[in-house]
Amino acid sequence: MLTRAQLVGARLVEAIEAAAERAGRESADLFAGKPKQAAKYATLARMVHQKGERHRLQVDSLHRIARAAGLALDDIYDADELAEARAHEAERVSIRIRAYDIVADLPKSDSTT
Repeated sequence: MLTRAQLVGARLVEAIEAAAERAGRESADLFAGKPKQAAKYATLARMVHQKGERHRLQVDSLHRIARAAGLALDDIYDADELAEARAHEAERVSIRIRAYDIVADLPKSDSTT
């Protein structure tokens, strides 16, 4: 499901790869000392390589990844698109699968007959 708080992740991946190339380093090296954000970037890059422009991510998650790499979203995304995503940043779509556990509590006498 898409929300207006999501942006295309491919632009950030391209910007991080370009920044790493300018620095003469690997993309993962930009996240030195930030293992959580490095893992999030690795997942983002993998999904972008699988889905391309179809892969979207919440603007707050993109912001954290960009900041960890030393980049600003303002330099990567269109100002209007970014403003709209930030305006709807608190919106979330629940994709969880809800289930119910049913337990039968039978007396011992009923289970032995």
